[in-house]
Amino acid sequence: MRPNPPQSTAPAAGGCLLALGVIGGAVAGVLYGQTTLGVLIGGAGGAIAATIVFLIDRRR
Repeated sequence: MRPNPPQSTAPAAGGCLLALGVIGGAVAGVLYGQTTLGVLIGGAGGAIAATIVFLIDRRR
């Protein structure tokens, strides 16, 4: 039995948040009749979320 398991040095994946933001924004935009605006807002939200994941992962 190991006393301390090795720490993972693999970076966290934030790109999925960007993709989900764009897709979710497109779906919401279709529902409200503003597809382009939804994609832009979803992309911005996803980029912010991915940046937060990057900054948190960089601290580790």
